[in-house]
Amino acid sequence: VDASGSQITGAPEWTHTAGATYTIPSDAGEYSVSLRATYNDGFPWEPDQRLKQASYTLVHMTLGWRSPSDTWAVRLTGRNLLDEEYSAQTRSSGFGDFYNAAPPLTYAVSVDYNF
Repeated sequence: VDASGSQITGAPEWTHTAGATYTIPSDAGEYSVSLRATYNDGFPWEPDQRLKQASYTLVHMTLGWRSPSDTWAVRLTGRNLLDEEYSAQTRSSGFGDFYNAAPPLTYAVSVDYNF
């Protein structure tokens, strides 16, 4: 395959990331919310440019609370809140094209104890 002049595999031309964290102190502890959004404009998976990753946007959020004594902390985290479908890896072979889906909407709860 002559790939001269083609986009580099696995490398989007544009990516953008923005994030913010807001913290609210109170007598009951510290509350926080963090939001991050990432945009990827897509890219080819292989030099022949046949298999392409379409553009996608990921949004992640974390809600948190920390006790006044800093002994306890609780966080609720959501990743890929828009449930965007995109590929973690795509490859072609003699048996066909293989597509590994990236994680869908996921969430987690974390509890920390400092003694």
